[in-house]
Amino acid sequence: MKPVHARTAFHFNGEVTPTGPHCTRMSMRLPLDAKIYVAGHDCPLGQMLCRKLHTSGYQQVITRTGQELNLRSQLDVNLFFEQELPDYVFVVTEETAEQVDQLTHPAEHLYSRLLGLSNVIHASYVYEVRKLLNIACFSGDQGADGAWNLTAESLSSGESLPAGALLQLVALGLCDRYRQQYSCDFISAQFFLESGDVAVAREPAAPGIMIQSTDSSSGGGVYRAFAESGDQLYSLNPTDACLFLMEHFSSAGAISIRSRADEYASP
Repeated sequence: MKPVHARTAFHFNGEVTPTGPHCTRMSMRLPLDAKIYVAGHDCPLGQMLCRKLHTSGYQQVITRTGQELNLRSQLDVNLFFEQELPDYVFVVTEETAEQVDQLTHPAEHLYSRLLGLSNVIHASYVYEVRKLLNIACFSGDQGADGAWNLTAESLSSGESLPAGALLQLVALGLCDRYRQQYSCDFISAQFFLESGDVAVAREPAAPGIMIQSTDSSSGGGVYRAFAESGDQLYSLNPTDACLFLMEHFSSAGAISIRSRADEYASP
């Protein structure tokens, strides 16, 4: 399944109405009885996502604290997946410069996060998860246009890359390779949180996908994706974007999403 590169209206009753000349109908509403595991539920975006799932009628949202499940242990993660058998998995990775472990124990911090990511992604393959969405979340000052864009030049410059960039690079590579080798439906997204004024100002005027949410609880968020710019979305509400991607997007590579920081911070 490829992302739709045509102007499209999206409604949260699971209907997708394509209007482009070469567009096929896409609809994969997540079943309300699906078992959904949210890894990283304790970070702000993870908390918002869990609330969104619950208010949308999903009753089998699975979460575990670090004390309940050690993601660094492959055995523990595999046992958890064997017991719960989740249908869908959201993996939320959020990095902030203020994290104490990241500053005082950078090697241990990165190693621990890499183990957790790898174990969850591999277990999702072993226990035949229907779909996995790998989500990296960065603040606006980290920038979608510079600091987090990993290029050959930045990798060879000798500059120490932030842990969040390295984590997302590895997670993206794993998702793409599991997709390539095992045909797993694993996808990746990068969220860049900006102020409303900045996000609107950066919205380019080009043809692409327009998705309109009519869910009253989300404030009618509007997304736009542009074929020419390499898969980008704009969303007033990041949780709406998460559900849209899980239901209607399937492709290798990371899709970039700009979202309103004020919506992100709201309860």
